[in-house]
Amino acid sequence: MRHRPAGHWPIRWLWGTLLLLCVAGLRSASAQEDVPSSGGLFGAIRKAISQGSRPAGRPLTPPGAPLLCTRDALQIYTTNAYGDEGVRYFAIQLRFKNNSAEPVTVFSKRSRLTIGTEEFLRVQTREELQSRPITINDETHDVELLQGGPEQVVPPNSLTWVWLVFAKIPPDRELPETTLKVETSAGPIEVNLTRFEADALTLRTERIGPRQCIGITYLSGELNSLNASKLMAQLTTAAEQGASRAVIVFDKGARLGDPLLSNWLVYGREIDSDRYDNLPLWSGQIKDVALVKVPGMGDETEENLASNEDDGVLLVSRRLVTQLDSATLRQELAHGHPMVRRAVLLGAGELLANDDPLLIVPFLTSIDQESRLAAIRSLKSATDAAVVPPLEEIVQNGPQGEAFEALAALNSSSIPAARARAIHLVQEVGIQKKLGLLRILTQLPIEAQPQWYPWLRTLLNDKTAAVRNRALRLLLVSGVEDRRALLEKALQDPQESVRDMALEALLVYRTEDEQALFREETLRRVKRGVLDDRMRIALRELADPATLPSILAAIEKNPQREDGIVELYLEIGGTSVGPQIEGLYSQLSSDTRSHVLRQWKQWGNPKWIEMATQGLAQSDDSHAELCRNLLVEETHPYILPALVKAWKAATDDNAQEISRAIGAIGTEAAKQTLEKMLESAPLSRRPGVKVGLFAWNSVQPVRDILLEAYRLNQADQWQAAADVFTFAMELDPENPLVFSGRGHARLRLAQFDEAEVDFRRAMELDPDGHTSLSGLAICKAICGQYTDAIQMVHTPLMLDRFGKEQIYLYNVACVYGRSIEHVLKEPASPERDARLAQFQQQAIRFLNSSLQNGFDDGHLLATDPDLSSLRELPAFQKLREKIPDLPQ
Repeated sequence: MRHRPAGHWPIRWLWGTLLLLCVAGLRSASAQEDVPSSGGLFGAIRKAISQGSRPAGRPLTPPGAPLLCTRDALQIYTTNAYGDEGVRYFAIQLRFKNNSAEPVTVFSKRSRLTIGTEEFLRVQTREELQSRPITINDETHDVELLQGGPEQVVPPNSLTWVWLVFAKIPPDRELPETTLKVETSAGPIEVNLTRFEADALTLRTERIGPRQCIGITYLSGELNSLNASKLMAQLTTAAEQGASRAVIVFDKGARLGDPLLSNWLVYGREIDSDRYDNLPLWSGQIKDVALVKVPGMGDETEENLASNEDDGVLLVSRRLVTQLDSATLRQELAHGHPMVRRAVLLGAGELLANDDPLLIVPFLTSIDQESRLAAIRSLKSATDAAVVPPLEEIVQNGPQGEAFEALAALNSSSIPAARARAIHLVQEVGIQKKLGLLRILTQLPIEAQPQWYPWLRTLLNDKTAAVRNRALRLLLVSGVEDRRALLEKALQDPQESVRDMALEALLVYRTEDEQALFREETLRRVKRGVLDDRMRIALRELADPATLPSILAAIEKNPQREDGIVELYLEIGGTSVGPQIEGLYSQLSSDTRSHVLRQWKQWGNPKWIEMATQGLAQSDDSHAELCRNLLVEETHPYILPALVKAWKAATDDNAQEISRAIGAIGTEAAKQTLEKMLESAPLSRRPGVKVGLFAWNSVQPVRDILLEAYRLNQADQWQAAADVFTFAMELDPENPLVFSGRGHARLRLAQFDEAEVDFRRAMELDPDGHTSLSGLAICKAICGQYTDAIQMVHTPLMLDRFGKEQIYLYNVACVYGRSIEHVLKEPASPERDARLAQFQQQAIRFLNSSLQNGFDDGHLLATDPDLSSLRELPAFQKLREKIPDLPQ
């Protein structure tokens, strides 16, 4: 635990770790003079200026001074530019304009920053700066390069930018007064930054709502890290006066001086994040906040963002309404703010309409359209028949949208007379044209309402197919008694969409009496060659051999199709259709051939072995893998010779997989076969054959013991895992997996010498095993022999052999991680810094490659001590976001 020296006070107002306060001179008459021409940081500044985002600056020096300074509109940034030891940067950009005929010198080295009673000098040395990166406009800048020299000369009648970086500033939420003092040959410049930025922010609050509990705060000017506490003080004052909800309105031209502020405004009240530890605390008395026109943010992304003041008031009011009693709701509905009244209608309108609909009826003629709609919807809960005439008037004479809502309110009402009027109105041709018959059928809630059935039946003869379709659907859903007759008529409809809907209804449910209809329609469609998704479901349910010729004709027409037709053909036809599919087998897609092979093996068709053997050499990896897996499960004596024959004819990559398959058979004959293959194999194929022997070892009796040891590894029970590996050695003392596994467990137990012994023994048993080799390299790196360790694993030969093995790639990153620990202990030098950057880059690169090749153990990534030296790197943290630390 670090102790704060006496005299240091908290100033966590530096939010995050870096405050870049950009102060600029008055604009030159020449646009080119006003815009720096360099790239990098100044290029980003030039881009901001060229996009028109910079308003007129605020002067720091009096008019007519020989050296002018103006507060520019460049943003104030925060960044993670600090180290574990607590260094914080305060970096200020000053922009000078020299109006005199003589050059002026800015003595940067003499600059001072006074915070409260503590004074900080501009830092000078690499040790003070620590060369942490600073991110500005998504570009990374070295602190030392940013700092510049101890003096800068401003030529006559020109502009110059100067950066001043102060370090080791302890953070806190409180804001002591902060003063900047800069020495120049034209005289000193001193500015109280706290007051200067507070003057840049104007706040005004007014109160509305029930018991004046909503405070609307209007913000103009710039909100930044030096004056945000002023906003919090304004909200706290409003809360002390009774405001429990706040609406913060950014006036036109208002701006944020820090990108982090927008996230803090939106999320800072709800999210417990260390990103906001250095930001002012929100008042706990403010229960809800709406933000209006936050610069740079739209109103569609979060629930508390709004595009105008009315929407902001509506947001907090809607959440407030649920907590108000009936008397307050009535009071606000009668005399409240327009948006509060709308919120009452939206949130409690139905409740009020049920008690007293006359409170709601006047809003049917409101000038606010949303309030009119809310009133209409509220009246559906009214029990007084007096609401029927005004709703009917809206249906007949109101705008289309409101007319439809009024019709829906009538239909949903508990008043019988209201529902009867809804049906009567719908049958009027004028209303149908006005509202749209299809809209009425699709959006009006009329399912399971018998009073609608007579009208719906008349629509079954409508000239529009979509109307007939919808009317039929509504009748079928309602469970009418003459369902079969309706379906029979629909299946003879001239429009295909109506027939499709009827078939879908039969697929969902059909009575025994309707089975004949279903069979007849299915056979009729399959004869026409219709084999869409709907028909494949129907054919599977029908399972009628009479459909097989038509299905086969479709397969012969396009054998490459992958829509499940071949699978369906086999399902319906069974073993009797084997000869037909055998003749088409070579033309089928690889996925379909895989299905056929599995089916034939299940049926005991002897042809599958021949087909699977031929499939070993297929270019499609998934089909070849299936063939290998199926053959491995078979005990036929023909299998091993067939696999060896395929191995000889295969490419090197496929040959390795075939070797693995032979090993997976697990018999003594399989082991002898692999040993003979190893004797005769060319040099390039021997590692692949050893993979097969490795696989053979994995399926022996010791396998289950190894699996238990690996499970203990995943649970971080490293000593128990080491004990299980030791037990496995008694059963299989020649198994390299046992020694390599115990070596890695001992690494986690910090038993580095013992781990090295295990890895060396594993390499004796399997010289080509990369897990034991990389484990030995990690041991060397831990002992400080990092150059030898890296040369063991990071070579062209190793990358060529194991460059796609996720565990190898991960272990190489671990070697670099352990190497970095020793580099960090070396004396500071340019060579040491270059080596450190190189090792960090290589470690992240190998971790990325491991992830790309399938590594997904987020828990290991989060806890592995071999990677401890990388965890503070932003690149490593991005990797951690890709793989969560979840139980394996």
